[in-house]
Amino acid sequence: EPHALPAGARAPSLMCDRGCEAAARRAQLAAAFSVANPEAHVPLFDRTRQPVYSPALLSAAQADRSFWEALERELVVFVAEGGARRLGLDPMPRGTRVLVYELAEKGYGLSGVATGAEPRRAITLYKSPSSGAPARTLAAAAA
Repeated sequence: EPHALPAGARAPSLMCDRGCEAAARRAQLAAAFSVANPEAHVPLFDRTRQPVYSPALLSAAQADRSFWEALERELVVFVAEGGARRLGLDPMPRGTRVLVYELAEKGYGLSGVATGAEPRRAITLYKSPSSGAPARTLAAAAA
């Protein structure tokens, strides 16, 4: 026999757990940013993947094609594979590291951190769920 409340009685309220709070926060953010369905929302980076490379990065790619093409091949494999969450790169000069950070962030949706001391300072890149290969690589843009 089904359970029922006596006539005129109010049902007790349920406490909101962590999942409930997260769903409420997603709904609040969706409303603030005019996202109709937050569960089906595709971030802008995923929709476009059309990075705008800086003149300094384009110039570096034109000056040393082999380095930048090899790096991009490595980044494409890294963002495509499911297992690895981080990628360690070889030590490089500060100016090159700055440009690698730019390429990784703008082109592939990666974040990074430098480790070690000069002249052996290197970058470790980390991927997120939104990381991926750009529609147009740096090599193609610099050609």
